[in-house]
Order: sequence, then structure tokens, then C-alpha cells
Amino acid sequence: MNSTGRYPNFKQGILLLLLFLVLQVGLIITIIALEILLFGPQLLKFVKNLIPFLAITVILVLGCRKNGESCRQSYPLGPFPAALLPPMLLALLGLGIVVSELDNLLQQFLPLPEWFSDIFAGGGPELLLIAVILAPVLEELLFRGLMLRGFLTHHSTAKAILGSALLFAVAHFNPWQFATAFCAGLLFGWWFLHTGSLLPCIVGHAVHNGLPFLLLLLQLEIPGYTVPGSFQPFWFDLLGVLLLAAGILLLRRKFAEQDGRQ
Repeated sequence: MNSTGRYPNFKQGILLLLLFLVLQVGLIITIIALEILLFGPQLLKFVKNLIPFLAITVILVLGCRKNGESCRQSYPLGPFPAALLPPMLLALLGLGIVVSELDNLLQQFLPLPEWFSDIFAGGGPELLLIAVILAPVLEELLFRGLMLRGFLTHHSTAKAILGSALLFAVAHFNPWQFATAFCAGLLFGWWFLHTGSLLPCIVGHAVHNGLPFLLLLLQLEIPGYTVPGSFQPFWFDLLGVLLLAAGILLLRRKFAEQDGRQ
């Protein structure tokens, strides 16, 4: 590993994001060529959904090589105190409500296109697998495991967490997921800073992505939250703010207790 700090710094993180995009384009072209030459148009449909994760895997291996470490060393997945789970869940529920309203505000000026809605429509088992397992694991390994750990050795703590959250949001390559990804990235970066483990970030990411599927299963109808086309009720927005604040305050207290024992 470079004695001046881990790979990457923020500028290198931007280059990794560009590499992420280039790899995806290259894989898409390859799959389209295979469909035309060898397979039918539907045979590789599921593989197309895996393209971002194949690209992330390549970058994760690159990160290990750059830092001269094994994957286990590069991406720590140690246990964390179970007592942190309740306040983490509170913060996640509150965050989900708050960013949902931010999305509603954005859509007043930049309506959600039909093609984008169709991506998430129907939520079958393939989408559930991607959203609740593949995305949380691989995205956290990349943005908190590789990028944030690297940034922390080159930049201040605040800049490192902000930078990793910003690149995480940009990596979704659309404005409708930017606020959600950025705010979640800040929260997960804070968790990693105090636990030293990617496991709470992965669990939190999975819960955050899985919540819409749970609400769909429960058939809850909340305007602006589960029913699109309007803003959320004031009481629901207030609930989100209170849950988020309570979760953060409780976590701050537990992190302080944890740091005091070390």
C-alpha cells in the first residue's frame, strides 16, 4: 500500500466513477452483440440487470491490487453491537420519509419519466434480489469500503464522508435518486466511521431498499409516499423528521459511549 495513504483519493475516486461508466457501456455493447449473433433478445435480459454489479466487481478487485491487500483486508465486515440496530432502524425509517418528500418536491419541477418508472414497476423476484442483496453488498463495498476508506487517509473526516456520499449519488446517473443516495451515503459513512465495519452499512442499505417491497406487500396507502402524485401529509413529514432526529441522537450517544470504552 502507498505510504502516503490508501487508494483512492477524491480525484482518483472521480476517475473510478468514470471507469464504472465505461465498463457498463462496454458490457452493454458486448451483451447486445451476443444477443444479435448468438442468442435471442430475451435470453440475456437478467444479465443486463447485473451489468452495474459486474462493473463494480472489477473495480473492487482493482482496489485490492492498488492497496496490496486481500479482499478481507480491504473490505472489513466485522460484527457490530446489536444495541445499535434499533436507533439505526429509527434513523432509516425517518430518512426514508424525509427523502421521499424531497423527491416529491423535485418531481414538481422535473417529472419522473415513464421509462424510469417502468424500471421499478412490477417488482418481481429479480428486482428484489438486485435491490435487497446485490446492490447493498457491492455498492457498500465500493463506496464505503474502497472509496471512503481511501478518502479518510487523504482528506478530513467531513470531506471524506461528503465526497463518498456525493460520488455514490452521482453513480446512480439520474436526478431522481440523487437526494436519496446522497443522504443515505452520509448516514452510512457516519456508521462506518464509528463501527469500522461495512456490515451495518450493508444491512441499513438492504433495509432501505427493501422497505418499498414491504409496503407494497402490506398495501399501505399514504399519499406522496406509497401513492405517487402528491405531497405527503404534514403529520407524516413531521413523523419522518422526529424519527430521523431520534435515531441520530440515540446513535450519537451510543457511539460516544462506545468511543469512551475504547
